[in-house]
Amino acid sequence: MKVRYGDKEYEFDRRMPARKLLEELNILPETVVVVKNDEIVTEDEMLDVGDEIELVRVISGGAVRSTKPEERNGERGAGELKIFHRTDQ
Repeated sequence: MKVRYGDKEYEFDRRMPARKLLEELNILPETVVVVKNDEIVTEDEMLDVGDEIELVRVISGGAVRSTKPEERNGERGAGELKIFHRTDQ
């Protein structure tokens, strides 16, 4: 099987579960998605010698908002508090 991971390529001449492949390449399962012949598979999926495998890195994160008011188009971001003063007392 041919395995691509980032800019690296590997070849294996035996079948194995996806979990075993990740173990042999020293890759943590929660850091990649295993794609077998253009379909996402689980760690239990058996990978065969003729398969094309791609290991796609998982990236997580959140939205980042600028702290500069001129870059937020009027939106209040995290950490910004608008204070109103009562004038009728």
